[in-house]
Amino acid sequence: MTHDAQLAILFFFLMIRRPPRSTLDRSSAASDVYKRQAEYRRLISSEPALTDWVEGLSQYYLEQGDQQSARALWKDFLDRNTVVGTLLIGSDAMTDFGLHDLAVAATEKALANSPGIEDAAQVRLAQFELHRQRGANADAEAALA
Repeated sequence: MTHDAQLAILFFFLMIRRPPRSTLDRSSAASDVYKRQAEYRRLISSEPALTDWVEGLSQYYLEQGDQQSARALWKDFLDRNTVVGTLLIGSDAMTDFGLHDLAVAATEKALANSPGIEDAAQVRLAQFELHRQRGANADAEAALA
């Protein structure tokens, strides 16, 4: 994640955690949250292959207990991207967020695009690691076959 992205995410979370002092403040804080979510969505649209913005917004959703919105962000990421490297970076991020099924889907999509030998080997190794980390040794071995 870039330094600017880290600062943006930090600013976002600092602003939404600020306790409102009155009804007007609560309304203003809610408005700020919606504005920041809209800004993240704009950034995601303008840089569809960059995971930083998806990571920041999905982290916010997960901290709010909204796994459905976080999953939707990553599903959209999968729909928008086809480049093997981008899908593998996304897969790593999805794994970090506990979205294993979507991480596996990212690697499957990368293979479905008929990558070259080097990219295919990289994807297979990523699949091996995804399964191995979860203790699914048979699936890990199958990924290398």
